[in-house]
Amino acid sequence: MQIRTLLVDDSPETLEALALLYGSNQEIEVVGTVQTASEALTFLESTSIDLISVDIHLGADNGFHLCSEIHESYPDVFVAMCSLEDDDSYRHMAQQTGAQYYMGKPITQADIWGLVHHLRRRQGVDLEHSDSREDDVRDLDWVVRFLGTR
Repeated sequence: MQIRTLLVDDSPETLEALALLYGSNQEIEVVGTVQTASEALTFLESTSIDLISVDIHLGADNGFHLCSEIHESYPDVFVAMCSLEDDDSYRHMAQQTGAQYYMGKPITQADIWGLVHHLRRRQGVDLEHSDSREDDVRDLDWVVRFLGTR
């Protein structure tokens, strides 16, 4: 079963890129993209999801506050926070507000696989024996080839 995912970022361009990146992973189904905290909470009221990816800076909104609200109201939803600010203070704040995972931007396919593996381990799923293992190896090979050309 695919991981039903909602993406939250205030930048339409970033949302489009994230949707392509997350959607390229066989384990993930992107079921929605929203730009504000209120849109995210409205979406959660009507749609069942497994994973929400939240940017820390959401224009006038605050991703940490949204994370706290999700953690309180939807404790079964796995929250991954992401931001350009990739330092320990942001990671600590994300953890304190209920996030189970943190990624610094720019996000790569390898980062998404790390997130999927972390989430699946929490769900008790062994990806080593799943049907997507071959895709996992192929995706990581692609990342290695891409990084080798830089």
